[in-house]
Amino acid sequence: PLETAAAAKQSTAVTRSFGTPVTTLDRLQSALASYASRAAEKLRSQRQVARHMQIFWHTNRHQAHPRSWS
Repeated sequence: PLETAAAAKQSTAVTRSFGTPVTTLDRLQSALASYASRAAEKLRSQRQVARHMQIFWHTNRHQAHPRSWS
């Protein structure tokens, strides 16, 4: 049968890369808060809700001695 309405989206993503290395935890936390806010805006504009949010980041694999926040 032919679907007449689009199915609801199952996921929304907000992805970013930093233009310069992030060297302080404060800057990382600020950026993550900004991206989470943007994700919430996208959800509201699509009239969606979220049960879970996944946040991840990784260090520069080309850097000789990357700093770790864990």
